[in-house]
Amino acid sequence: MYRLLLLPLLLLTACTEQAPTMPLELSEGEIINDFHQSQIGNIRFFNDWISYDDFGPDDFLSAVNLNEDTEFNARMFLDKTITSHLHDLAPALTVEELCNAGSFQFTFKVDGQETYVYNLQTGAGSCDYKNEATVFGLPWFGAQEQDHWGRFLWVKFMKLGGGEAALSEGTHDLTIEVRPYLEHDGLKTGPIIATGSIRTIAALPDVDPALAMAQPISPTERFPLSTNPLKGTEVEAMNRKIVSGQFADITSVVVLKNGELALEEYFNKADRSTLHDTRSVGKSFAGALTGIAIKEGHLKGIHQPISDFYKLDEADNPAPAKANTTLQQLLTMSSGFNANDNIADSPGQEENMYPTKDWVKFTLDLPARKDTTWSYTSAGTVLLGDIVHRAVPGGLEDLAAKKLFSPLGITDQQWQHTPSGVGNTAGSLRMSSLSLAAFGQLYLDDGRDILPEGWAAKSLSPLAARNDNKAGHYGYLFWHDTAEVDGKTYSFAHASGNGGNKIIILKELDLVVVITATAYGKPFAHWQADKILTEHLLPAVLGS
Repeated sequence: MYRLLLLPLLLLTACTEQAPTMPLELSEGEIINDFHQSQIGNIRFFNDWISYDDFGPDDFLSAVNLNEDTEFNARMFLDKTITSHLHDLAPALTVEELCNAGSFQFTFKVDGQETYVYNLQTGAGSCDYKNEATVFGLPWFGAQEQDHWGRFLWVKFMKLGGGEAALSEGTHDLTIEVRPYLEHDGLKTGPIIATGSIRTIAALPDVDPALAMAQPISPTERFPLSTNPLKGTEVEAMNRKIVSGQFADITSVVVLKNGELALEEYFNKADRSTLHDTRSVGKSFAGALTGIAIKEGHLKGIHQPISDFYKLDEADNPAPAKANTTLQQLLTMSSGFNANDNIADSPGQEENMYPTKDWVKFTLDLPARKDTTWSYTSAGTVLLGDIVHRAVPGGLEDLAAKKLFSPLGITDQQWQHTPSGVGNTAGSLRMSSLSLAAFGQLYLDDGRDILPEGWAAKSLSPLAARNDNKAGHYGYLFWHDTAEVDGKTYSFAHASGNGGNKIIILKELDLVVVITATAYGKPFAHWQADKILTEHLLPAVLGS
Protein backbone atom coordinates (compact mmCIF):
# COMPACT_ATOMS: atom_id res chain seq x y z
CA MET A 1 0.00 0.00 0.00
CA TYR A 2 1.30 3.46 -0.75
CA ARG A 3 2.54 5.42 2.19
CA LEU A 4 0.20 8.44 2.13
CA LEU A 5 0.03 10.50 5.31
CA LEU A 6 -1.98 13.71 5.17
CA LEU A 7 -1.45 16.34 7.80
CA PRO A 8 -3.43 19.56 8.00
CA LEU A 9 -2.08 22.68 6.41
CA LEU A 10 -0.68 25.36 8.68
CA LEU A 11 -3.23 28.13 8.89
CA LEU A 12 -1.60 31.46 9.55
CA THR A 13 -3.53 33.60 12.01
CA ALA A 14 -2.91 37.08 13.23
CA CYS A 15 -3.66 38.57 16.64
CA THR A 16 -6.61 40.91 16.65
CA GLU A 17 -4.60 43.55 18.52
CA GLN A 18 -0.99 44.15 17.62
CA ALA A 19 1.38 46.98 17.06
CA PRO A 20 1.47 48.38 13.52
CA THR A 21 4.11 46.70 11.40
CA MET A 22 6.23 48.27 8.71
CA PRO A 23 5.78 47.00 5.15
CA LEU A 24 8.26 44.29 4.21
CA GLU A 25 11.17 45.32 2.03
CA LEU A 26 11.87 43.06 -0.93
CA SER A 27 14.71 40.66 -0.22
CA GLU A 28 16.62 38.30 -2.49
CA GLY A 29 17.72 36.28 0.52
CA GLU A 30 21.22 34.88 0.64
CA ILE A 31 23.23 31.99 -0.68
CA ILE A 32 24.00 30.18 2.53
CA ASN A 33 27.29 28.44 1.63
CA ASP A 34 29.28 26.80 -1.18
CA PHE A 35 27.08 23.69 -1.07
CA HIS A 36 23.96 25.80 -1.59
CA GLN A 37 25.69 27.62 -4.44
CA SER A 38 26.47 24.32 -6.15
CA GLN A 39 22.84 23.16 -5.87
CA ILE A 40 20.97 26.26 -7.08
CA GLY A 41 18.08 25.27 -9.32
CA ASN A 42 18.00 21.66 -8.09
CA ILE A 43 15.46 19.61 -6.17
CA ARG A 44 17.23 16.84 -4.26
CA PHE A 45 15.50 13.82 -2.78
CA PHE A 46 16.39 11.96 0.43
CA ASN A 47 14.94 9.65 3.11
CA ASP A 48 15.28 10.77 6.70
CA TRP A 49 14.42 14.37 7.51
CA ILE A 50 17.98 15.63 7.88
CA SER A 51 18.77 19.12 9.14
CA TYR A 52 20.26 21.46 6.58
CA ASP A 53 23.62 21.55 8.38
CA ASP A 54 24.00 17.78 8.02
CA PHE A 55 22.61 17.49 4.49
CA GLY A 56 25.01 16.60 1.67
CA PRO A 57 25.49 14.71 -1.63
CA ASP A 58 25.79 11.38 0.17
CA ASP A 59 22.15 11.74 1.20
CA PHE A 60 20.81 12.18 -2.35
CA LEU A 61 18.42 9.48 -3.56
CA SER A 62 18.40 8.34 -7.17
CA ALA A 63 15.45 5.96 -6.66
CA VAL A 64 12.61 5.39 -4.20
CA ASN A 65 10.39 2.35 -3.63
CA LEU A 66 6.85 3.64 -3.15
CA ASN A 67 5.73 0.38 -1.56
CA GLU A 68 8.20 0.57 1.27
CA ASP A 69 7.32 1.95 4.69
CA THR A 70 9.87 4.74 4.57
CA GLU A 71 10.41 8.47 4.59
CA PHE A 72 10.54 10.39 1.32
CA ASN A 73 11.52 14.03 1.36
CA ALA A 74 13.13 16.71 -0.77
CA ARG A 75 14.78 20.12 -0.68
CA MET A 76 14.78 22.74 -3.39
CA PHE A 77 17.58 25.27 -3.71
CA LEU A 78 16.77 28.70 -5.15
CA ASP A 79 18.99 31.51 -6.37
CA LYS A 80 16.77 34.07 -4.62
CA THR A 81 13.54 34.27 -2.64
CA ILE A 82 10.14 33.42 -4.10
CA THR A 83 9.02 37.01 -3.46
CA SER A 84 11.92 38.21 -5.59
CA HIS A 85 10.88 35.85 -8.39
CA LEU A 86 7.29 37.08 -8.08
CA HIS A 87 8.57 40.66 -8.22
CA ASP A 88 9.99 39.86 -11.66
CA LEU A 89 6.43 39.09 -12.80
CA ALA A 90 4.85 42.22 -11.26
CA PRO A 91 7.42 44.87 -10.26
CA ALA A 92 4.75 47.36 -9.17
CA LEU A 93 3.34 45.17 -6.37
CA THR A 94 4.45 45.38 -2.76
CA VAL A 95 5.92 42.36 -1.01
CA GLU A 96 2.63 41.78 0.84
CA GLU A 97 0.68 42.01 -2.42
CA LEU A 98 3.05 39.52 -4.05
CA CYS A 99 2.57 37.08 -1.16
CA ASN A 100 -1.21 37.37 -1.39
CA ALA A 101 -1.27 36.87 -5.16
CA GLY A 102 1.31 34.20 -5.87
CA SER A 103 3.57 31.37 -4.79
CA PHE A 104 5.13 28.21 -6.28
CA GLN A 105 3.68 26.32 -9.22
CA PHE A 106 4.55 22.61 -9.16
CA THR A 107 4.53 20.49 -12.32
CA PHE A 108 4.78 16.71 -11.93
CA LYS A 109 5.91 14.70 -14.96
CA VAL A 110 5.95 10.91 -15.24
CA ASP A 111 8.22 9.47 -17.92
CA GLY A 112 8.41 12.90 -19.52
CA GLN A 113 4.62 13.37 -19.72
CA GLU A 114 3.00 16.19 -17.77
CA THR A 115 0.71 14.57 -15.20
CA TYR A 116 -0.29 17.27 -12.74
CA VAL A 117 0.10 21.02 -12.27
CA TYR A 118 -0.70 22.65 -8.95
CA ASN A 119 -0.51 26.28 -7.87
CA LEU A 120 0.35 26.20 -4.18
CA GLN A 121 -2.11 28.20 -2.11
CA THR A 122 -0.77 31.59 -1.10
CA GLY A 123 -1.38 30.95 2.60
CA ALA A 124 1.13 28.08 2.72
CA GLY A 125 3.99 29.68 4.63
CA SER A 126 4.31 33.18 6.04
CA CYS A 127 5.19 36.16 3.89
CA ASP A 128 8.21 36.85 6.11
CA TYR A 129 9.56 33.38 5.39
CA LYS A 130 8.89 33.60 1.66
CA ASN A 131 10.81 36.89 1.65
CA GLU A 132 13.83 35.35 3.40
CA ALA A 133 14.21 31.67 2.48
CA THR A 134 16.20 30.39 -0.49
CA VAL A 135 16.18 26.71 0.57
CA PHE A 136 12.84 24.95 1.06
CA GLY A 137 12.24 21.55 2.63
CA LEU A 138 9.55 19.38 1.08
CA PRO A 139 8.40 16.42 3.20
CA TRP A 140 6.47 14.17 0.81
CA PHE A 141 5.38 11.13 2.82
CA GLY A 142 6.34 9.02 5.82
CA ALA A 143 5.47 8.05 9.35
CA GLN A 144 7.29 11.03 10.87
CA GLU A 145 4.81 13.82 11.51
CA GLN A 146 5.52 16.89 9.41
CA ASP A 147 2.96 19.67 9.68
CA HIS A 148 3.74 20.99 6.23
CA TRP A 149 2.04 21.75 2.91
CA GLY A 150 4.43 19.31 1.23
CA ARG A 151 2.44 16.38 2.68
CA PHE A 152 -0.78 17.84 1.29
CA LEU A 153 0.79 18.46 -2.13
CA TRP A 154 2.03 14.88 -2.46
CA VAL A 155 -1.39 13.44 -1.66
CA LYS A 156 -2.99 15.85 -4.16
CA PHE A 157 -0.58 14.66 -6.85
CA MET A 158 -0.97 10.97 -6.08
CA LYS A 159 -4.76 10.85 -5.64
CA LEU A 160 -6.21 13.75 -7.60
CA GLY A 161 -3.39 14.36 -10.03
CA GLY A 162 -3.08 10.87 -11.49
CA GLY A 163 0.19 10.06 -9.77
CA GLU A 164 -1.06 6.87 -8.14
CA ALA A 165 -2.19 5.44 -11.48
CA ALA A 166 0.89 6.61 -13.37
CA LEU A 167 3.33 5.25 -10.78
CA SER A 168 1.34 2.21 -9.69
CA GLU A 169 3.41 -0.57 -11.26
CA GLY A 170 6.94 -0.91 -12.53
CA THR A 171 9.73 1.63 -12.76
CA HIS A 172 9.14 5.24 -13.80
CA ASP A 173 10.96 8.54 -13.98
CA LEU A 174 9.33 11.25 -11.87
CA THR A 175 10.33 14.84 -12.57
CA ILE A 176 9.18 17.85 -10.56
CA GLU A 177 9.49 21.39 -11.94
CA VAL A 178 8.89 24.54 -9.91
CA ARG A 179 8.00 27.97 -11.28
CA PRO A 180 6.70 31.16 -9.69
CA TYR A 181 3.06 31.98 -10.46
CA LEU A 182 1.04 35.12 -9.88
CA GLU A 183 -2.73 35.71 -10.08
CA HIS A 184 -2.70 39.40 -11.04
CA ASP A 185 -4.48 40.62 -14.15
CA GLY A 186 -4.67 36.97 -15.13
CA LEU A 187 -2.38 34.05 -14.38
CA LYS A 188 1.31 34.72 -14.94
CA THR A 189 4.07 32.14 -14.60
CA GLY A 190 7.81 32.58 -14.65
CA PRO A 191 10.64 30.31 -15.78
CA ILE A 192 11.65 27.10 -14.01
CA ILE A 193 13.49 28.01 -10.79
CA ALA A 194 14.06 24.46 -9.51
CA THR A 195 13.77 20.95 -10.92
CA GLY A 196 14.66 17.42 -9.94
CA SER A 197 14.13 13.83 -11.08
CA ILE A 198 14.02 10.46 -9.35
CA ARG A 199 13.33 6.88 -10.39
CA THR A 200 10.25 5.39 -8.69
CA ILE A 201 9.65 1.69 -8.14
CA ALA A 202 6.25 0.25 -7.26
CA ALA A 203 4.23 -2.93 -7.55
CA LEU A 204 0.48 -3.38 -7.41
CA PRO A 205 -0.41 -4.76 -3.98
CA ASP A 206 -1.47 -8.37 -3.79
CA VAL A 207 -5.15 -8.83 -2.96
CA ASP A 208 -6.77 -12.11 -1.99
CA PRO A 209 -9.23 -12.83 -4.85
CA ALA A 210 -11.84 -13.82 -2.28
CA LEU A 211 -11.74 -10.29 -0.83
CA ALA A 212 -12.48 -8.80 -4.23
CA MET A 213 -15.64 -10.83 -4.80
CA ALA A 214 -19.01 -9.17 -4.18
CA GLN A 215 -19.99 -9.85 -0.57
CA PRO A 216 -23.08 -11.99 0.03
CA ILE A 217 -26.15 -10.01 1.08
CA SER A 218 -28.07 -11.26 4.08
CA PRO A 219 -31.88 -10.96 3.99
CA THR A 220 -33.29 -7.87 5.68
CA GLU A 221 -36.81 -6.64 6.38
CA ARG A 222 -35.85 -3.17 5.23
CA PHE A 223 -35.47 -3.88 1.51
CA PRO A 224 -36.24 -6.82 -0.78
CA LEU A 225 -33.12 -8.46 -2.16
CA SER A 226 -32.46 -7.82 -5.83
CA THR A 227 -32.94 -10.74 -8.18
CA ASN A 228 -30.10 -9.27 -10.21
CA PRO A 229 -27.45 -8.22 -7.66
CA LEU A 230 -24.38 -6.30 -8.80
CA LYS A 231 -21.27 -8.41 -9.25
CA GLY A 232 -18.59 -9.09 -11.81
CA THR A 233 -15.47 -7.27 -12.95
CA GLU A 234 -16.54 -3.71 -12.06
CA VAL A 235 -17.43 -4.62 -8.48
CA GLU A 236 -14.33 -6.77 -8.08
CA ALA A 237 -12.09 -3.98 -9.39
CA MET A 238 -13.68 -1.55 -6.90
CA ASN A 239 -13.25 -3.95 -4.00
CA ARG A 240 -9.65 -4.63 -4.97
CA LYS A 241 -8.85 -0.93 -4.85
CA ILE A 242 -10.60 -0.51 -1.50
CA VAL A 243 -8.92 -3.54 0.09
CA SER A 244 -5.48 -2.48 -1.19
CA GLY A 245 -5.92 1.10 -0.02
CA GLN A 246 -5.94 2.72 -3.44
CA PHE A 247 -9.41 3.90 -2.40
CA ALA A 248 -8.53 4.74 1.18
CA ASP A 249 -10.66 4.64 4.33
CA ILE A 250 -13.85 3.40 2.66
CA THR A 251 -16.16 1.71 5.18
CA SER A 252 -19.22 0.75 3.11
CA VAL A 253 -20.82 0.81 -0.33
CA VAL A 254 -24.54 0.11 -0.66
CA VAL A 255 -26.67 0.20 -3.82
CA LEU A 256 -30.45 0.15 -4.09
CA LYS A 257 -31.75 -0.49 -7.60
CA ASN A 258 -35.51 -0.18 -8.15
CA GLY A 259 -35.89 -0.12 -4.37
CA GLU A 260 -34.12 -3.49 -4.02
CA LEU A 261 -30.82 -4.17 -2.29
CA ALA A 262 -28.38 -4.90 -5.11
CA LEU A 263 -25.02 -4.43 -3.38
CA GLU A 264 -23.92 -4.26 0.26
CA GLU A 265 -20.18 -4.11 0.90
CA TYR A 266 -18.35 -3.37 4.16
CA PHE A 267 -14.67 -2.65 4.72
CA ASN A 268 -12.17 -1.63 7.38
CA LYS A 269 -13.99 -3.37 10.27
CA ALA A 270 -17.41 -1.86 9.48
CA ASP A 271 -20.55 -3.99 9.19
CA ARG A 272 -24.31 -3.64 8.93
CA SER A 273 -24.57 -2.38 12.53
CA THR A 274 -21.86 0.30 12.26
CA LEU A 275 -23.10 3.85 12.86
CA HIS A 276 -21.21 6.05 10.43
CA ASP A 277 -20.20 9.65 11.13
CA THR A 278 -21.02 11.06 7.72
CA ARG A 279 -20.41 14.69 8.72
CA SER A 280 -22.31 17.12 6.46
CA VAL A 281 -24.56 14.42 5.04
CA GLY A 282 -26.63 15.35 8.11
CA LYS A 283 -27.41 18.73 6.54
CA SER A 284 -29.70 17.02 4.04
CA PHE A 285 -31.72 15.57 6.94
CA ALA A 286 -32.24 19.17 8.13
CA GLY A 287 -33.83 19.88 4.76
CA ALA A 288 -36.27 17.00 5.20
CA LEU A 289 -37.19 18.11 8.72
CA THR A 290 -37.84 21.65 7.51
CA GLY A 291 -40.22 20.28 4.90
CA ILE A 292 -41.99 18.13 7.48
CA ALA A 293 -42.33 21.10 9.86
CA ILE A 294 -43.96 23.07 7.04
CA LYS A 295 -46.28 20.17 6.20
CA GLU A 296 -47.30 19.83 9.88
CA GLY A 297 -48.12 23.56 10.03
CA HIS A 298 -45.34 24.52 12.45
CA LEU A 299 -43.65 26.74 9.85
CA LYS A 300 -45.48 29.03 7.41
CA GLY A 301 -43.46 28.13 4.33
CA ILE A 302 -40.10 28.51 2.61
CA HIS A 303 -40.47 32.29 2.29
CA GLN A 304 -40.88 32.84 6.03
CA PRO A 305 -38.15 35.25 7.26
CA ILE A 306 -35.95 34.37 10.19
CA SER A 307 -37.01 37.63 11.85
CA ASP A 308 -40.14 35.71 12.86
CA PHE A 309 -37.94 33.72 15.25
CA TYR A 310 -35.12 36.06 16.32
CA LYS A 311 -34.76 39.72 17.26
CA LEU A 312 -32.16 40.58 14.64
CA ASP A 313 -32.05 44.23 15.72
CA GLU A 314 -30.59 43.08 19.05
CA ALA A 315 -27.83 41.04 17.40
CA ASP A 316 -24.46 42.44 16.40
CA ASN A 317 -24.19 43.94 12.91
CA PRO A 318 -27.93 44.44 12.31
CA ALA A 319 -28.79 44.63 8.62
CA PRO A 320 -31.86 44.04 6.41
CA ALA A 321 -30.02 41.31 4.49
CA LYS A 322 -29.85 39.29 7.70
CA ALA A 323 -33.34 40.01 9.03
CA ASN A 324 -34.91 39.32 5.64
CA THR A 325 -33.14 35.98 5.17
CA THR A 326 -35.78 33.32 4.48
CA LEU A 327 -35.96 29.61 5.16
CA GLN A 328 -35.48 29.06 1.44
CA GLN A 329 -32.20 30.98 1.53
CA LEU A 330 -30.99 28.83 4.42
CA LEU A 331 -32.01 25.71 2.49
CA THR A 332 -30.11 26.81 -0.63
CA MET A 333 -27.03 28.23 1.17
CA SER A 334 -27.76 31.75 -0.08
CA SER A 335 -28.49 33.66 3.13
CA GLY A 336 -27.51 37.23 3.97
CA PHE A 337 -24.87 36.19 6.53
CA ASN A 338 -21.18 36.65 5.77
CA ALA A 339 -20.20 33.01 6.16
CA ASN A 340 -18.35 30.62 3.87
CA ASP A 341 -16.78 27.40 5.13
CA ASN A 342 -14.55 27.25 2.05
CA ILE A 343 -12.81 30.55 2.85
CA ALA A 344 -10.46 30.38 5.83
CA ASP A 345 -10.78 34.05 6.79
CA SER A 346 -14.58 34.24 6.37
CA PRO A 347 -16.15 35.58 9.60
CA GLY A 348 -18.69 32.75 9.63
CA GLN A 349 -16.30 29.94 8.72
CA GLU A 350 -17.34 26.87 10.70
CA GLU A 351 -14.07 26.56 12.62
CA ASN A 352 -14.80 29.99 14.12
CA MET A 353 -18.23 28.79 15.29
CA TYR A 354 -17.40 25.47 16.93
CA PRO A 355 -15.36 26.85 19.90
CA THR A 356 -18.17 29.26 20.89
CA LYS A 357 -20.75 28.49 23.59
CA ASP A 358 -23.77 29.48 21.50
CA TRP A 359 -23.66 28.63 17.79
CA VAL A 360 -26.97 30.37 17.06
CA LYS A 361 -25.81 33.62 18.65
CA PHE A 362 -22.54 33.33 16.74
CA THR A 363 -24.51 33.10 13.49
CA LEU A 364 -26.95 35.91 14.27
CA ASP A 365 -24.06 38.23 15.22
CA LEU A 366 -22.23 37.75 11.91
CA PRO A 367 -21.81 40.68 9.50
CA ALA A 368 -24.14 40.83 6.52
CA ARG A 369 -23.16 40.03 2.93
CA LYS A 370 -23.51 42.40 -0.01
CA ASP A 371 -25.08 39.67 -2.13
CA THR A 372 -26.91 36.39 -1.62
CA THR A 373 -25.15 34.13 -4.08
CA TRP A 374 -24.45 30.52 -3.07
CA SER A 375 -22.05 30.33 -0.12
CA TYR A 376 -21.51 27.02 1.65
CA THR A 377 -22.00 27.54 5.36
CA SER A 378 -22.59 25.21 8.28
CA ALA A 379 -23.67 28.12 10.49
CA GLY A 380 -26.78 28.68 8.34
CA THR A 381 -27.81 25.04 8.69
CA VAL A 382 -27.38 25.25 12.46
CA LEU A 383 -29.74 28.21 12.38
CA LEU A 384 -32.25 26.24 10.32
CA GLY A 385 -32.20 23.36 12.80
CA ASP A 386 -32.69 25.75 15.69
CA ILE A 387 -35.71 27.31 13.95
CA VAL A 388 -37.30 23.89 13.50
CA HIS A 389 -36.50 23.07 17.13
CA ARG A 390 -38.17 26.29 18.31
CA ALA A 391 -41.22 25.93 16.08
CA VAL A 392 -42.13 22.31 16.74
CA PRO A 393 -43.67 21.14 20.04
CA GLY A 394 -41.29 18.54 21.43
CA GLY A 395 -38.39 19.91 19.43
CA LEU A 396 -36.24 18.80 16.51
CA GLU A 397 -35.32 15.29 17.60
CA ASP A 398 -38.88 14.37 18.54
CA LEU A 399 -40.08 15.51 15.11
CA ALA A 400 -37.32 13.51 13.43
CA ALA A 401 -38.04 10.34 15.42
CA LYS A 402 -41.82 10.38 14.90
CA LYS A 403 -42.26 11.87 11.45
CA LEU A 404 -39.09 10.88 9.57
CA PHE A 405 -37.14 8.04 11.13
CA SER A 406 -40.00 5.85 12.34
CA PRO A 407 -41.81 5.77 8.97
CA LEU A 408 -38.51 4.82 7.32
CA GLY A 409 -37.71 2.10 9.83
CA ILE A 410 -34.70 4.00 11.15
CA THR A 411 -34.09 3.27 14.82
CA ASP A 412 -30.30 3.52 15.02
CA GLN A 413 -29.85 7.30 14.67
CA GLN A 414 -27.38 8.96 17.01
CA TRP A 415 -27.37 12.75 17.20
CA GLN A 416 -24.50 15.04 17.98
CA HIS A 417 -25.64 18.16 19.84
CA THR A 418 -24.83 21.85 19.75
CA PRO A 419 -23.63 23.51 22.98
CA SER A 420 -27.28 24.56 23.47
CA GLY A 421 -28.41 20.91 23.47
CA VAL A 422 -30.13 20.96 20.07
CA GLY A 423 -29.53 18.23 17.50
CA ASN A 424 -26.62 19.34 15.32
CA THR A 425 -27.99 19.88 11.83
CA ALA A 426 -24.56 20.95 10.55
CA GLY A 427 -23.59 17.28 10.47
CA SER A 428 -22.33 14.18 12.29
CA LEU A 429 -25.75 12.53 12.56
CA ARG A 430 -24.73 8.88 12.83
CA MET A 431 -26.62 5.88 11.49
CA SER A 432 -26.07 2.63 9.62
CA SER A 433 -25.53 2.37 5.88
CA LEU A 434 -28.97 0.80 5.34
CA SER A 435 -30.60 3.66 7.26
CA LEU A 436 -28.78 6.15 5.04
CA ALA A 437 -30.03 4.20 2.03
CA ALA A 438 -33.61 4.38 3.33
CA PHE A 439 -33.32 8.16 3.52
CA GLY A 440 -32.07 8.29 -0.06
CA GLN A 441 -34.90 6.04 -1.23
CA LEU A 442 -37.41 8.44 0.36
CA TYR A 443 -36.31 11.11 -2.10
CA LEU A 444 -36.22 8.69 -5.01
CA ASP A 445 -39.84 7.86 -4.12
CA ASP A 446 -40.78 11.57 -4.28
CA GLY A 447 -41.12 11.88 -0.52
CA ARG A 448 -44.06 9.41 -0.27
CA ASP A 449 -46.50 10.87 2.24
CA ILE A 450 -43.71 11.90 4.64
CA LEU A 451 -42.51 15.08 2.91
CA PRO A 452 -44.75 17.82 1.48
CA GLU A 453 -45.88 17.24 -2.08
CA GLY A 454 -43.14 18.29 -4.48
CA TRP A 455 -40.58 18.79 -1.70
CA ALA A 456 -38.32 15.92 -2.77
CA ALA A 457 -38.24 17.03 -6.41
CA LYS A 458 -37.53 20.61 -5.38
CA SER A 459 -34.79 19.51 -3.00
CA LEU A 460 -33.00 17.56 -5.72
CA SER A 461 -33.36 20.30 -8.34
CA PRO A 462 -30.52 22.61 -9.47
CA LEU A 463 -31.84 25.72 -7.70
CA ALA A 464 -28.69 27.71 -6.89
CA ALA A 465 -25.59 27.89 -9.07
CA ARG A 466 -22.49 26.94 -7.09
CA ASN A 467 -19.26 28.87 -7.46
CA ASP A 468 -17.00 25.88 -6.89
CA ASN A 469 -14.64 24.17 -9.32
CA LYS A 470 -17.34 21.77 -10.54
CA ALA A 471 -19.70 24.58 -11.54
CA GLY A 472 -22.60 22.49 -10.30
CA HIS A 473 -25.80 23.49 -8.52
CA TYR A 474 -27.46 23.17 -5.14
CA GLY A 475 -31.02 22.32 -4.11
CA TYR A 476 -32.56 22.19 -0.64
CA LEU A 477 -29.40 21.05 1.18
CA PHE A 478 -28.59 18.60 -1.62
CA TRP A 479 -25.81 18.93 -4.16
CA HIS A 480 -26.61 18.58 -7.87
CA ASP A 481 -23.95 17.30 -10.29
CA THR A 482 -23.47 15.22 -13.42
CA ALA A 483 -21.49 12.09 -14.28
CA GLU A 484 -20.39 10.89 -17.69
CA VAL A 485 -20.23 7.16 -18.44
CA ASP A 486 -19.58 5.77 -21.92
CA GLY A 487 -20.27 9.13 -23.50
CA LYS A 488 -23.64 9.67 -21.79
CA THR A 489 -24.23 12.27 -19.09
CA TYR A 490 -26.34 11.45 -16.03
CA SER A 491 -27.67 14.05 -13.59
CA PHE A 492 -27.74 13.14 -9.94
CA ALA A 493 -28.28 14.74 -6.54
CA HIS A 494 -26.37 13.83 -3.43
CA ALA A 495 -25.99 14.47 0.25
CA SER A 496 -22.28 14.95 0.85
CA GLY A 497 -20.02 14.98 3.89
CA ASN A 498 -16.37 15.37 4.78
CA GLY A 499 -14.40 12.16 4.39
CA GLY A 500 -16.07 11.22 1.11
CA ASN A 501 -19.48 10.30 2.54
CA LYS A 502 -22.36 10.27 0.04
CA ILE A 503 -26.02 9.47 -0.41
CA ILE A 504 -26.48 9.60 -4.18
CA ILE A 505 -29.91 9.71 -5.85
CA LEU A 506 -30.01 9.06 -9.60
CA LYS A 507 -33.65 9.07 -10.67
CA GLU A 508 -33.00 8.20 -14.32
CA LEU A 509 -31.63 4.80 -13.26
CA ASP A 510 -33.89 4.40 -10.20
CA LEU A 511 -30.72 4.23 -8.15
CA VAL A 512 -29.60 5.06 -4.61
CA VAL A 513 -25.92 4.75 -3.74
CA VAL A 514 -24.48 5.09 -0.24
CA ILE A 515 -20.72 5.48 0.25
CA THR A 516 -19.33 5.89 3.76
CA ALA A 517 -15.72 6.72 4.50
CA THR A 518 -13.41 8.14 7.16
CA ALA A 519 -10.98 10.05 4.94
CA TYR A 520 -11.73 13.20 6.92
CA GLY A 521 -9.86 16.28 5.75
CA LYS A 522 -8.06 14.42 2.98
CA PRO A 523 -8.04 16.07 -0.45
CA PHE A 524 -8.86 12.85 -2.29
CA ALA A 525 -11.94 11.96 -0.23
CA HIS A 526 -14.64 13.21 -2.61
CA TRP A 527 -12.53 12.43 -5.67
CA GLN A 528 -12.40 8.73 -4.84
CA ALA A 529 -16.13 8.63 -4.08
CA ASP A 530 -16.72 10.09 -7.55
CA LYS A 531 -14.42 7.44 -9.04
CA ILE A 532 -16.29 4.66 -7.25
CA LEU A 533 -19.54 5.94 -8.75
CA THR A 534 -18.43 6.67 -12.31
CA GLU A 535 -15.77 4.01 -12.90
CA HIS A 536 -17.31 1.08 -11.04
CA LEU A 537 -20.90 1.33 -9.81
CA LEU A 538 -22.55 3.00 -12.80
CA PRO A 539 -20.80 0.68 -15.29
CA ALA A 540 -21.88 -2.27 -13.14
CA VAL A 541 -25.50 -1.06 -13.08
CA LEU A 542 -25.57 -0.27 -16.78
CA GLY A 543 -23.93 -3.58 -17.62
CA SER A 544 -26.43 -5.54 -15.56
